[in-house]
Amino acid sequence: MTALTLQMDDAKAVALPQKAKRIGLEAEQLLTAPIDDLIGQPDAYAARY
Repeated sequence: MTALTLQMDDAKAVALPQKAKRIGLEAEQLLTAPIDDLIGQPDAYAARY
């Protein structure tokens, strides 16, 4: 597994673990779900992002 580092504003860094906890996930799980979805899409769809 590869670790990635990203930058986000402080407000998002505070809100992320709070949101994750409210829905029963770890912050990392909340971040990787949309990445998994995006990778699973055809290239034409993913290119819109």
